[in-house]
Amino acid sequence: MNDARKFAFAAHAAARDAINPKAIAAARAAGHAAATAHVAGHSQYAARYAQKASENPEAEKDWQEHFLLTPIINGLNK
Repeated sequence: MNDARKFAFAAHAAARDAINPKAIAAARAAGHAAATAHVAGHSQYAARYAQKASENPEAEKDWQEHFLLTPIINGLNK
């Protein structure tokens, strides 16, 4: 858990230092992904920032739904 927090804080620090909006979003996505180990609710922000960082946000959203959301929903319905 401590490592996850350390990596999350480092990623958010990188986001603050970045200038390019896509780089900022990518760093924020990484920070929230790492923070998910601490609080599951961070996962939604990781996904949203990943979409912002993508060259094709709609395709990223579709990928997330197919490879992340659908398996979770299917797993819950078993």
